[in-house]
Amino acid sequence: MHKDSEDPVFQKKGKMRKGFSSMMKSRWLFLAIPVVFLMIVLLIHFSYGPFFMHHIDPEYFHLYSGVCLSRLSLSVEYIAHPGTTLQVLYAISVRIVDLLQPTSDLITNLISNPEQYIHGTNILLNIINAFVLFFLGFYTYRYSGNYGYAFLLQLIPFSSHYLLTVSARLIAESVELVPVMLMILLTVKYIYDSSRGKNMNFYSIAFAVISGLGIAGKISFFPFVLLPLVLISAKKYRIRFLLYTILAVAVFAFPLVVHLHKAWEWFGNMFIHSGKWGAGNKSFIHLSQAPERMKSLYLYVDKQFFVITGLATLQYLIFLMIPSLRKNSSCRVILRVFSGLLLSVFLYVFLVLKHFAFYYLFPVLAVKVFFLYLITELLVRVIRDKRIKRWLPFFTLVVALVLMVPQVRTLKKRMADIAVAERNSEVKYYTLRTYFSPDTPVIISSAYYGSPFIAWAHVNAFNITGKLRDAFIPALKKKFPSTYFYFPWADKFFFWGDYLKSQQLVDGKKTIYVYIGEGKEGDMDAIMKRLKEEMPETDFQKVLLYKFENPAEYFYQIKFPGKNGGLPPDQ
Repeated sequence: MHKDSEDPVFQKKGKMRKGFSSMMKSRWLFLAIPVVFLMIVLLIHFSYGPFFMHHIDPEYFHLYSGVCLSRLSLSVEYIAHPGTTLQVLYAISVRIVDLLQPTSDLITNLISNPEQYIHGTNILLNIINAFVLFFLGFYTYRYSGNYGYAFLLQLIPFSSHYLLTVSARLIAESVELVPVMLMILLTVKYIYDSSRGKNMNFYSIAFAVISGLGIAGKISFFPFVLLPLVLISAKKYRIRFLLYTILAVAVFAFPLVVHLHKAWEWFGNMFIHSGKWGAGNKSFIHLSQAPERMKSLYLYVDKQFFVITGLATLQYLIFLMIPSLRKNSSCRVILRVFSGLLLSVFLYVFLVLKHFAFYYLFPVLAVKVFFLYLITELLVRVIRDKRIKRWLPFFTLVVALVLMVPQVRTLKKRMADIAVAERNSEVKYYTLRTYFSPDTPVIISSAYYGSPFIAWAHVNAFNITGKLRDAFIPALKKKFPSTYFYFPWADKFFFWGDYLKSQQLVDGKKTIYVYIGEGKEGDMDAIMKRLKEEMPETDFQKVLLYKFENPAEYFYQIKFPGKNGGLPPDQ
C-alpha cells in the first residue's frame, strides 16, 4: 500500500475526486428529459407548415425587427410586447443561417426564403430551453441531493400541452419559459442556502437580471417580481433589487428606452383601458366579464393548474395558522416562497382576465410543477418518519407523471387540428400557385394571420419596421413587382412604401387578380368602387374563380374590356 494512503489529506483529496466523478456521471442523467423536450417541440414546430399561411403575427414582425438588429439598426420600432429577447434571438440566428445561403446579401436571402430564418430561430430558442432545463435538473439535485425533486422540476414543460405548442412557435410567450425556469432554479438555491442571509446582495442582482430578462420578453412577466420581493427581507436589498430590475429592463429591452414616449403611450393605454392593445373603455378591467373568462381558463386551458394552485393555497393557509411551524426556520423559508409565488400567480391570472387570451396564461402554467415541489417539501420538513421523508418526493414525481396523461391526449388532439389546418392551407396554396408569378398582377386583402401569398406576410412585417423600411424596399419590389395590397383603413392600393392610383395599378395590364381573406368579403366591393371612382370610363368586370371553405376565402379575376383578359383555358 502507498505510504500516502493513510494520510488524512490524501484521503480527503481521494474523496473529493470520487465525489466529482460521481457528480459528472450523474450529470448525464439530466440530459434525457431536455433531449426529449427538444425533439417533441421541433416536431410540433415543423408540423405547423409554412408560417406565412397561418402565423404572420408576430413571427414575421419579430423576424423583420431581428434582421434590423442584426444590421446594427438599434431603433427597432416594434415594441408591442416588447419582445426584445425574441428579436435578439432572431438577430443571432439569422446571421448563423445566413452563412449557409447562396448570396452574401442578408435582405435578399430573407425575402427569398424567410421561413428558414423562422425555423432557425425556433431551433435556437429551444436549444436554449433544453439547456436551461438540463441545468434546472442538475442544480436542483446538487442543492437538494434528491433525484425525485430534480426530475420533477424537469417535467415543467410537459405539465401542460400549451407549454409545448407555444414553445413550438415564436411569440412573446415562447421566450418566457427560460426566465420562469431560471426564477424557479434560483428560488430552489435560496431554499437550501444555509448562508442566504449573507448572500442577499447576490440574490438581489440575480433575481433582478432574471426579472429584467422576463419583462423584456413580455411586460406581463412583471408579477413574478413579487416572488423575490417577498424573499428578500432586508429593506436595502429590496430597494437594490428594484433598482437593478429597472436597469436590467433598460438593458434587455433597450428599444423601450429608444422609443420611450411611444412605449409610455402604448403600455399606458393598455393599463388604463379595459380592452386589448389599449382599446375599450377607460376602466382598468370589466369585472362583469371576469367570472366567465375565469371559467373559460379553467375549462379550456388547464384544470390541473387551478386545482393544484388551490391545494397549494389551502396547505399554505393551514400551515400558516400553526404557530410552531411559523417559528420553525426550516418551514418558514418554504412559507415565504409560497407567499411570494401565490401573490405572483394571483396577480398574473388577474392581468390575464383584464387582457384576455388563452395563450396569455402560458408562462404561469410553468409553476404548476413547482407548486407540487413546494407542497411536498413543506410536508417533508414537518414529517418525522425518515422513510416517508425519503420516498415522498418520488411519490410526487409519480403523481406528476400521472397528471401528464391527460395532457398527452390533449396534445394529440391539438396536433390533429394543426394537421387539418395544414391540409386546408396546402389545397389553397397548390390551387393558386400558378398565380404566384412575378408577372401576374395580384391585389391582396387578407386576414391578419396569413394567406397563400407570402407577399402578404412580408408587407405586414414591412409596415411595422417604421423608419427602417427603406432597407427592404428594393429587394421587395424586385421579388414582388406585380403584387399590390388593399388596406381598408386607408382605402388605397399599396405597393412597398407607396400608395398608388388605380391608373398606375391597371396601366398596361391585361387582367388583375384579387385575393380576399376571411372576414374581408366587403373589401372586394371597396376595391371595385375605388377602381370605378378613379377610372369612371372603364367598365370593370368581376369574375369569381375560386371559393375556399374553412376558412371562407375568395379569389377573383377583374377583366378590362378591349383587353385579352378572359378566363384561363381550364375555367
